Amino acid sequence: MNSSWKSIAGSMILGAVIAFALGGFCFYEAKQYAALAPNESTATAHLNMRYQSSRNKSYARPKCDYSFSVEGVSYRGYEYCPLQSPDDPLKGEILDLAGVLLKTTATVYYDPANPSTNSLTEFSAMSERDYLYAKLSIGVGVILIIFLALGALLAPSANTEGGKSRRSGGIVVDAQGTVIYPDELNAGQQENANSTYQAGSAEEQSDHSANY
Repeated sequence: MNSSWKSIAGSMILGAVIAFALGGFCFYEAKQYAALAPNESTATAHLNMRYQSSRNKSYARPKCDYSFSVEGVSYRGYEYCPLQSPDDPLKGEILDLAGVLLKTTATVYYDPANPSTNSLTEFSAMSERDYLYAKLSIGVGVILIIFLALGALLAPSANTEGGKSRRSGGIVVDAQGTVIYPDELNAGQQENANSTYQAGSAEEQSDHSANY
């Protein structure tokens, strides 16, 4: 397994871990909103809207800084404003360029046991959105794991050629064009050396016997 594949595999593993972690967090948030939805309460929130600049001038959804009160206690929030009519973005953009904040009201949904948990979107819709994000994120993680497994299976075959493993020591081509692998050459030299040594030992034994 070469270094480039190790780097790619490491990135895939990290991406899969992040995707699964994000999916788990979104799944947890979705369950929380689903549990709060049946008992959610509503109040009227005062909004300060500012339209952000957008390349697509035909549509720009504003962010809202909102506040509301529950039993005399004030709470605040900040998120995308509820969808407005098609004419509102242009009006809001003009007001924003003039440095004027467009003020309006909207319904805020909150947990009666903890009003600091609130949103300009119903909790049931928030739950559905987070469930969708969780599925998408976990799906990305699964895809990365599949690619990682396929890469691990294909990586060994990339190191083979013609059904034989590539020699790590390279090749040598003689004058006649014959390909010789260094490990085979070394093995042949070792065999010749062993044969020479054995022949010499036999001659020494014959001379030694003749002396007697």
